[in-house]
Amino acid sequence: MTNILMVEDDWEQLDRMKYNIVSAGEGYNFFGSATAQEGLNLVRKQKIDLIILDNNLSEQSGIELAQEIRKIPGYEFIWIIVLTGQRMHLNEVLEEIHCYDYFPRPYDAQDVLRAIELLCGYQVKPVSEADKEYVIFKQRDIYVRVLAKDILYIEVLSDNSMLFTNSQKIVLPLIH
Repeated sequence: MTNILMVEDDWEQLDRMKYNIVSAGEGYNFFGSATAQEGLNLVRKQKIDLIILDNNLSEQSGIELAQEIRKIPGYEFIWIIVLTGQRMHLNEVLEEIHCYDYFPRPYDAQDVLRAIELLCGYQVKPVSEADKEYVIFKQRDIYVRVLAKDILYIEVLSDNSMLFTNSQKIVLPLIH
């Protein structure tokens, strides 16, 4: 079971995303939160696999919340998707706090669901003690080993996903 947390202060958006994720039938367990503090509490109590953050939360920004989440042991490399209406924050979202995708508002919930499916298909795990600094991605029979601190973000476009690092762009085929 994949645990997904969405922190969104708009209840209608939160309910719509919950419906889409639970209806996908892919073994997703949805946790919703309307406040940053409640979201942090859920992260500390549950083993969350992917987080969706509204950047315009009433008490603090999603960027600030992501920075707090990154400080929690075990969440340094958690998949984070940011929903934002402000393109001026994109560099901060992608480069400084290493969110793995973003969707400008208004966003299509099905696009977000496709990104969730793609990201949840990746395995983030050390292969050995010496490899703990690396992230291993597997698509079909392709394995890609990337320095974790080198990852900037992942972009999903049609039949490919692109992993952007500080030094290169890696194109990975989607699983059909």
